[in-house]
Amino acid sequence: MEMKLKTLMKDSISEVLSGMFFSPVEFSEDFTAEGINDFLKNRNLVIARILVEGESLLEIYAAVLPETMEELTLNFTGKSIAEMSDIEGSLMEMLNMAGGEIVADFFESPETRLHIPEICSESDLLDSLSDKNTEKILIKCNLIDGELLFVGSLRKPEIER
Repeated sequence: MEMKLKTLMKDSISEVLSGMFFSPVEFSEDFTAEGINDFLKNRNLVIARILVEGESLLEIYAAVLPETMEELTLNFTGKSIAEMSDIEGSLMEMLNMAGGEIVADFFESPETRLHIPEICSESDLLDSLSDKNTEKILIKCNLIDGELLFVGSLRKPEIER
Protein backbone atom coordinates (compact mmCIF):
# COMPACT_ATOMS: atom_id res chain seq x y z
CA MET A 1 0.00 0.00 0.00
CA GLU A 2 2.85 2.38 0.83
CA MET A 3 4.46 1.96 -2.61
CA LYS A 4 1.13 2.52 -4.36
CA LEU A 5 0.57 5.71 -2.38
CA LYS A 6 4.12 6.93 -3.00
CA THR A 7 3.70 6.37 -6.74
CA LEU A 8 0.35 8.19 -6.73
CA MET A 9 1.84 11.07 -4.73
CA LYS A 10 4.76 11.40 -7.15
CA ASP A 11 2.43 11.30 -10.15
CA SER A 12 0.09 13.93 -8.73
CA ILE A 13 2.96 16.17 -7.55
CA SER A 14 4.59 15.93 -10.97
CA GLU A 15 1.32 16.73 -12.77
CA VAL A 16 0.58 19.71 -10.54
CA LEU A 17 4.10 21.14 -10.62
CA SER A 18 4.57 20.73 -14.36
CA GLY A 19 1.00 21.49 -15.43
CA MET A 20 -0.01 24.33 -13.11
CA PHE A 21 3.29 25.74 -11.82
CA PHE A 22 5.25 25.19 -15.06
CA SER A 23 8.12 23.65 -13.17
CA PRO A 24 9.83 20.42 -14.21
CA VAL A 25 10.55 18.13 -11.28
CA GLU A 26 13.03 15.36 -10.57
CA PHE A 27 12.61 13.16 -7.52
CA SER A 28 15.47 12.24 -5.18
CA GLU A 29 15.14 8.46 -5.15
CA ASP A 30 17.59 8.00 -2.27
CA PHE A 31 15.92 10.47 0.14
CA THR A 32 15.36 8.93 3.60
CA ALA A 33 14.11 9.98 7.02
CA GLU A 34 17.66 10.94 7.99
CA GLY A 35 17.67 13.52 5.21
CA ILE A 36 14.70 15.36 6.68
CA ASN A 37 16.73 16.88 9.51
CA ASP A 38 19.25 18.21 6.99
CA PHE A 39 16.42 19.60 4.86
CA LEU A 40 14.83 21.34 7.85
CA LYS A 41 18.03 22.51 9.55
CA ASN A 42 18.42 26.27 9.90
CA ARG A 43 15.88 27.07 7.24
CA ASN A 44 12.94 29.41 7.38
CA LEU A 45 10.52 27.12 5.54
CA VAL A 46 6.93 27.64 4.53
CA ILE A 47 5.06 24.48 5.56
CA ALA A 48 1.49 23.50 4.79
CA ARG A 49 -0.59 20.38 5.29
CA ILE A 50 -3.79 18.86 4.05
CA LEU A 51 -5.79 16.09 5.65
CA VAL A 52 -7.66 13.39 3.74
CA GLU A 53 -10.19 11.31 5.65
CA GLY A 54 -11.47 8.10 4.11
CA GLU A 55 -11.03 4.45 4.95
CA SER A 56 -7.58 5.61 6.12
CA LEU A 57 -6.37 8.97 7.42
CA LEU A 58 -3.71 10.69 5.32
CA GLU A 59 -1.84 13.88 6.20
CA ILE A 60 0.26 15.40 3.46
CA TYR A 61 2.83 18.07 4.31
CA ALA A 62 4.75 20.27 1.90
CA ALA A 63 7.82 22.26 2.99
CA VAL A 64 9.68 24.77 0.85
CA LEU A 65 11.93 27.81 1.15
CA PRO A 66 10.07 31.10 0.62
CA GLU A 67 12.33 32.02 -2.34
CA THR A 68 11.50 28.76 -4.10
CA MET A 69 7.79 29.24 -3.44
CA GLU A 70 8.02 32.80 -4.80
CA GLU A 71 9.30 31.44 -8.11
CA LEU A 72 6.58 28.78 -8.20
CA THR A 73 3.94 31.40 -7.36
CA LEU A 74 5.20 33.67 -10.15
CA ASN A 75 4.82 30.75 -12.57
CA PHE A 76 1.37 29.88 -11.22
CA THR A 77 -0.15 33.36 -11.10
CA GLY A 78 1.76 35.12 -13.84
CA LYS A 79 2.09 38.16 -11.58
CA SER A 80 5.25 40.11 -10.95
CA ILE A 81 6.97 39.97 -7.57
CA ALA A 82 5.63 43.46 -6.80
CA GLU A 83 2.05 42.24 -7.38
CA MET A 84 2.50 38.94 -5.57
CA SER A 85 1.41 38.69 -1.97
CA ASP A 86 0.50 35.14 -1.10
CA ILE A 87 3.09 32.41 -1.43
CA GLU A 88 1.38 30.54 1.42
CA GLY A 89 -1.87 30.51 -0.56
CA SER A 90 -0.06 29.08 -3.58
CA LEU A 91 1.50 26.33 -1.47
CA MET A 92 -1.91 25.43 -0.03
CA GLU A 93 -3.43 25.42 -3.52
CA MET A 94 -0.63 23.10 -4.69
CA LEU A 95 -1.47 20.71 -1.85
CA ASN A 96 -5.17 20.95 -2.61
CA MET A 97 -4.65 20.04 -6.27
CA ALA A 98 -2.27 17.16 -5.48
CA GLY A 99 -4.53 15.95 -2.66
CA GLY A 100 -7.55 15.95 -4.96
CA GLU A 101 -5.81 13.67 -7.43
CA ILE A 102 -4.74 11.32 -4.65
CA VAL A 103 -8.30 11.14 -3.32
CA ALA A 104 -9.57 10.19 -6.76
CA ASP A 105 -6.95 7.46 -7.29
CA PHE A 106 -6.23 6.03 -3.82
CA PHE A 107 -9.33 6.20 -1.67
CA GLU A 108 -12.32 3.98 -2.46
CA SER A 109 -14.91 5.36 -0.05
CA PRO A 110 -17.36 7.85 -1.58
CA GLU A 111 -17.40 9.62 1.80
CA THR A 112 -13.69 10.49 1.56
CA ARG A 113 -13.13 14.11 2.61
CA LEU A 114 -10.37 16.38 1.44
CA HIS A 115 -9.99 19.06 4.11
CA ILE A 116 -8.96 22.64 3.50
CA PRO A 117 -5.16 23.02 3.47
CA GLU A 118 -3.55 25.02 6.25
CA ILE A 119 -0.21 26.58 7.07
CA CYS A 120 1.50 24.78 9.93
CA SER A 121 4.74 24.79 11.87
CA GLU A 122 7.89 22.74 11.65
CA SER A 123 6.95 21.15 15.00
CA ASP A 124 3.67 19.91 13.45
CA LEU A 125 5.66 18.22 10.69
CA LEU A 126 8.13 16.73 13.18
CA ASP A 127 5.29 15.47 15.40
CA SER A 128 3.77 13.71 12.41
CA LEU A 129 7.11 12.16 11.52
CA SER A 130 7.57 10.84 15.06
CA ASP A 131 4.14 9.14 15.12
CA LYS A 132 4.95 5.41 15.21
CA ASN A 133 1.41 4.40 14.23
CA THR A 134 1.63 5.73 10.68
CA GLU A 135 3.36 4.76 7.48
CA LYS A 136 5.58 7.55 6.15
CA ILE A 137 6.01 8.50 2.53
CA LEU A 138 8.94 10.86 1.91
CA ILE A 139 9.32 12.65 -1.39
CA LYS A 140 11.99 15.24 -2.11
CA CYS A 141 11.55 17.20 -5.32
CA ASN A 142 14.45 18.86 -7.08
CA LEU A 143 13.26 21.88 -9.03
CA ILE A 144 15.09 24.36 -11.23
CA ASP A 145 14.79 27.00 -8.50
CA GLY A 146 15.16 24.88 -5.36
CA GLU A 147 13.77 21.94 -3.46
CA LEU A 148 10.38 20.93 -2.20
CA LEU A 149 9.69 18.26 0.43
CA PHE A 150 6.46 16.28 0.65
CA VAL A 151 5.70 14.00 3.59
CA GLY A 152 2.72 11.70 3.63
CA SER A 153 1.63 10.17 6.92
CA LEU A 154 -0.91 7.34 6.49
CA ARG A 155 -2.87 5.98 9.44
CA LYS A 156 -4.84 2.84 8.77
CA PRO A 157 -8.10 2.27 10.64
CA GLU A 158 -8.04 0.24 13.82
CA ILE A 159 -9.17 -3.34 13.28
CA GLU A 160 -12.06 -4.22 15.55
CA ARG A 161 -11.70 -7.44 17.53
